[in-house]
Amino acid sequence: MCRSHARRTFFELADIAGNIRKGKPAHDISPVALEAVARIDALFDFSPGIEGLPAEAHQDTRQRLSRPLVKDLYDWLVAERAQMT
Repeated sequence: MCRSHARRTFFELADIAGNIRKGKPAHDISPVALEAVARIDALFDFSPGIEGLPAEAHQDTRQRLSRPLVKDLYDWLVAERAQMT
């Protein structure tokens, strides 16, 4: 699953206003969903700063910047899941 699709799933869990507009019951905002959205958003934050780089430099920079964020996201998700069981 790509980051955008994963983010969308968490965003829908946290989107009370959207649920109300769709006629669905509004539940409390999930703090886990909000945190997940924020962490995934951080993976896109540096993208504008690397636009225009040659393809290889773009890919290398993106991987270097995103790798620790993805690891942190993974570790956090695993820890959150352990608390839910």
